[in-house]
Amino acid sequence: MSHKNNCVTEIEANSIRIPYSLCSNAAPELQKLIGQDLTSIAHSVHRMTDARLQCTHLLDMAGLAIAASRRGEEKLNYQIEVPRRILGKTTALLYRNKVRLLQWDMNFLVIESSPPFSGIDLKKGFAGWAIANLPLELSEAAIAFRRAVTISLGREQDLDKIETMKPTNFCYAQQTERVTQGKRVIGSTKDYTHIPNSLCEEDRDWLRFLED
Repeated sequence: MSHKNNCVTEIEANSIRIPYSLCSNAAPELQKLIGQDLTSIAHSVHRMTDARLQCTHLLDMAGLAIAASRRGEEKLNYQIEVPRRILGKTTALLYRNKVRLLQWDMNFLVIESSPPFSGIDLKKGFAGWAIANLPLELSEAAIAFRRAVTISLGREQDLDKIETMKPTNFCYAQQTERVTQGKRVIGSTKDYTHIPNSLCEEDRDWLRFLED
């Protein structure tokens, strides 16, 4: 993402790994953010374009890049750990620039940690609540955390058995008119439970900045 005079001038994306064959086709949709003003609230990109026609994850990343640029941050690094649930429960961790910022004890998608998060259901208006009730840095981290914790439920099923997605209309690839065209990319789910140090090993070339 490039910008000038606090305005998005260029943006592009490249999907290294995708779960369904149509997912990478969503990248050009990010062009709709060109001309938008930079904002320090990452989630604002969901109001700049129709999020249902975007790749959810690319749009989230674009929002983080736009917000970091607006705040003048040269580097922003989120690392999130969501261990497998046991009887629906897990303890998830989020690090911002290598400093632990959040820890949530989860019961499926309900946070059981101490206030201000205790009892919050991640499925019910979480982003709006976080922006309205938390400091800027914490709300951004919490919304990113919400996304990772939510999609971690995908490990509860064998996604390779789901040949095509459901027409939920929640994202680009799940639009009714194209959902049957997208096929599952078999083997795109990888399990690093017992080899955590190998996570992202294949991506070292473009993740080299993490080692700086």
